[in-house]
Amino acid sequence: MKGYKKLGKNIILLTVGNFASKVLSFFLVPFYTTVLSTKEYGSADILTTSINLILPIFSMLIYESVLRFLLDDTNDKKQIITIGLMINLIGFFVFLFFSPLCLFISTIKEYYIVFVMYYLSSSLFNITSQYIKGIENVSLFTLGGVLNTIFMISFNILFLLYFKIGVFGYLSSFILSQLLVSLLYVIKGHILKELISIRTIDFVLAKKMLKYSIPMIPNSLSWWISDSSDKYLVTFFKGVSVTGLYSVAYKIPTILTILTSIFMSAWQISSVENFGTEENRKFFSDIYVKYASCTIILCTGLITFAKIISQFLFSNNFFDAWIYTPVLLLGFVFNSMSAFFGTVYTAAKKTQMLFYSTLIGAFVNIFLNIILIQKYSALGAAIATMLSYFFVWMIRFFNSHKIMKLDIDIKGNIISYALLLIQVVLVCLDLQYSFFISIFINFLIIKLNFNLINDVYLLIKKNIVKD
Repeated sequence: MKGYKKLGKNIILLTVGNFASKVLSFFLVPFYTTVLSTKEYGSADILTTSINLILPIFSMLIYESVLRFLLDDTNDKKQIITIGLMINLIGFFVFLFFSPLCLFISTIKEYYIVFVMYYLSSSLFNITSQYIKGIENVSLFTLGGVLNTIFMISFNILFLLYFKIGVFGYLSSFILSQLLVSLLYVIKGHILKELISIRTIDFVLAKKMLKYSIPMIPNSLSWWISDSSDKYLVTFFKGVSVTGLYSVAYKIPTILTILTSIFMSAWQISSVENFGTEENRKFFSDIYVKYASCTIILCTGLITFAKIISQFLFSNNFFDAWIYTPVLLLGFVFNSMSAFFGTVYTAAKKTQMLFYSTLIGAFVNIFLNIILIQKYSALGAAIATMLSYFFVWMIRFFNSHKIMKLDIDIKGNIISYALLLIQVVLVCLDLQYSFFISIFINFLIIKLNFNLINDVYLLIKKNIVKD
């Protein structure tokens, strides 16, 4: 099937572009935990987390519309990118107007200028990269990812190791890398040549784009609450140093998110192009089953060796963070599965439906965080995050059937998730024989999902390698 070939090729290309830059954030953990204190790392994470909250609000997530509407061949790409950049620019000036309110937060007050610049670089990077992806110039997107990696390494060495400027240097590395790659996309993607006069803008199309993106803002904020509000609550109840430990614990699940995010980048395109028919329903079902199997197998391996990996990744001051990792890994499995069902909604242009599930997840997350953090510190935050992701997955799993009913072996999935939960408990208890029992569970999960992994191999061999 053509859909399999295109998806496979896009995954390969996006892996080259994304893998290096995303893996970089993982392998730089030993570097960061050496040159930054727990307090500095916690402060840096609070600043980036704050931008992730603010950006969707002021940008109105217009970059999501740019990608989705470009994938429809009937739309004028000149109109789309012009509308996207115009709304993005307006959002930046509105952000500038309200940004002094953030000065009441001491961490942001200390790094206000770099905080504003980080918003600017992130907003520009998002819209230019989504445009390049939307016109399906995957090779340019790949080049941007590779260069982003090179820039990040260079600036991190310069600012953190040579100049030793801590949090400022950490954020400046992201800012400069994003600006340089955005410039590449503007030049090589001929974005400036595509712009039209404001007087000729199709405001009907602009309204449609906003109608698509605006309902996604509450969804994005709800995801932010599930993903990141725990860091603020940990800071409030336990202090910024504990937040630094908790933030580092997220780095091992990054291995899982690296691969799933690469897949989702390619799947975004394929899900839109292959939505609607009975044949494509089978395509969606096959992809989900194989995607879930691969994610589960990767997760069980990371849970088993979480403590060992932490010994290599974290400096002594950060090593205690390993205990939070297994719980977060299980949570990220549910998050990955939820993201897949989210593509069903976006392909159908029913973005309003994304909001309800994530809102429930957000309420669950806040409620559990307030209760569990006070009693179990950052471990409580990890448990709350995992449970909120689980609720979102459950809601989307059943609700998405109203749009497209997928053929999924839910019993097999539940058995795998139950085994993962048992494994998480054993590893976190850190008993004498926990490691060996965890390895046994690891083999059980691999056995349960092996046939599906073999199907993935045969699919790649048939549809990609031979092409």
